[in-house]
Amino acid sequence: MKNSLIHLAVLLFMLSLGTNAQAQSNAIDPQQLLISAIPDTLIKNAKAVIRYKETTFRYDSPISGVETFKIVISVLKESGKDFAEFTYPGDKFRKLSSFSAKIYNSEGKELNKYRMQDVRTTEYTEALASDNKTYWLSPDIPTYPFTIVYEYKIDCNNGISGFTPYIPQYGYNLSVQKSTYSLIVPEDVKIAHMSFNVADNPKVTTEKSQTKYTWEISGLKAVQDEPLDGSLINYVPRIYIKPLDFVYDGVTGNLADWNEMGQWSYSLIEDQGELPENAKAKVSELISGAKSDREKVEALYKYLGSTTRYVSIQLGIGGYKPMPAAEVFKTGFGDCKALSNYMKSLLAAAGIPSNYTLISTDIDDKELFTDFPSFHQFNHAILMVPLQKDTLWLECTNPENPLGFVHNDISGHEALVVSEEGGKIVRLPDYSDSLNVESNIVNVSLTPEGSARIDVKKSCFVKIYDDYAGFSKMKYADQSEHLTGNIKIPNVVMEKITVNETKLPLPFIDISYTWNTRQYGSKSGTRLFIPVNPYRSTLDYLNVSERLHGVEIQSGFKDVDTITINIPAGFEIESMPSAVDVKTPFGNFKSSCIRDGQIIKIAHSFYLPSGKYPLAQYSDFLKFMEVVNTAYKGKIVLKKF
Repeated sequence: MKNSLIHLAVLLFMLSLGTNAQAQSNAIDPQQLLISAIPDTLIKNAKAVIRYKETTFRYDSPISGVETFKIVISVLKESGKDFAEFTYPGDKFRKLSSFSAKIYNSEGKELNKYRMQDVRTTEYTEALASDNKTYWLSPDIPTYPFTIVYEYKIDCNNGISGFTPYIPQYGYNLSVQKSTYSLIVPEDVKIAHMSFNVADNPKVTTEKSQTKYTWEISGLKAVQDEPLDGSLINYVPRIYIKPLDFVYDGVTGNLADWNEMGQWSYSLIEDQGELPENAKAKVSELISGAKSDREKVEALYKYLGSTTRYVSIQLGIGGYKPMPAAEVFKTGFGDCKALSNYMKSLLAAAGIPSNYTLISTDIDDKELFTDFPSFHQFNHAILMVPLQKDTLWLECTNPENPLGFVHNDISGHEALVVSEEGGKIVRLPDYSDSLNVESNIVNVSLTPEGSARIDVKKSCFVKIYDDYAGFSKMKYADQSEHLTGNIKIPNVVMEKITVNETKLPLPFIDISYTWNTRQYGSKSGTRLFIPVNPYRSTLDYLNVSERLHGVEIQSGFKDVDTITINIPAGFEIESMPSAVDVKTPFGNFKSSCIRDGQIIKIAHSFYLPSGKYPLAQYSDFLKFMEVVNTAYKGKIVLKKF
């Protein structure tokens, strides 16, 4: 969808280092250039410190405005140099009109400076057609630490559907000394704003028929990235601002509520669905043998997949408005909007109603703001097909998805279903964590020297299946590299791989493969040391000092492994790990190693459901993980007799 609708964290990273260039005349406080003047509380865990950032958006009309930025940012170490990069995603709506940058050493001495002519541009994108024009500058860094001052101005034209969100702390290991955001609008312009992790109490002043809203935030300590702590966006201040009425590329709209936004979105597709007669005839041919509406949908979905391909179209209003269905039929390509609208038209020709649907594929935008409709909450379009006994959610950019399966990027997400009556928020189906299973059935033929030939059947269900959905179409070398990378044993040589994919509403994939190695067991004197489970990674990285956040498991799963190992002739078991059976609030783990004649049978079952746990429970969570880690790292010792 429109570049301005891509996930907010990416957009903010691109916008962040462009800084308030409004007033070249605004003098820089010399203290802001001295590294020694940074408070100790802002140095801790920081790779960079925003000393001062000022953003001003002057909204002249629904068509035009000017956004100015000024930032003083000190980069403390080389690992923070990305914070000094400048990138801005321009397009026909936003143009960089002035720019300057200066670099200072730790004592405030100017080392280098850049002007507008030093800014580079590129119009390259992955889109087939786009009016994007990215501005960027990678400054030469002579020394660390250093301070860089950016000032620039953006001219906004052709319509303003929203204002840049105010998120002053946009990265891990970044602290903020002082940041301000000002919005200036005509007195009669109505805006709305909402906040997270900070009080939403702007200073409001009115002068000469202009209303100015100003937010100020200071003293934000750097946030350290911690394993399984969710997203940074959960911890930093965020303020979203929008005009209630807008114009975008000549099309007016209103953002008072989701229904109004849905009506505007519907207005963009209502005249884009007409199909030519030969397309309608093709639909009749495709559904002629179908015995139910579901079979008709399946036939048309397969046709969509065999005759179209995804390309991105990002030209003006084309960031929101799909190309006509007739054009997709003719050319065989389209973006998510165009393909969803085209599928909607095919279904309409078959007499099956469906609804164009806006959604985000990012887990941070899983929940929509109930009382704050805005465009930044979406980056994708799909199709809802309400059948008599079921509702199908069609991913039209990838009809390889099994019909009836809601893939990982959108399952459980809220979406805006668009119709002639307006917009309605719905939640897509999700799957029980216990259904997301990965299992390995392994047979190890071990020699007295420690080499082995191993046969494996790997099965992945539902959400784990989705992680492997493209595996069957990969080249053998890529399949081999992937499987080898998951085996914690050296000198792996892959022999053969076969894949069987079952595309049901609860899909699964079976991957059978054979490999060998000279070092399945490590030999020491008369002993062989055999790994209990070389297919599972341990979670030692979770044990971090000074953790500040709780634990968030965003997607639950179950791992089940059955491994059989033959005992080579002339060897006996000297030791095996003890059985484990642990049930906790965080999940369950069970492990056993049993001798059955000349066979050792190993069974592991690890269930980790999705959930959020407060910091006070972290030590207990670590204890549970240590039980799992110990079992996965266990060794069986065989001794020659």
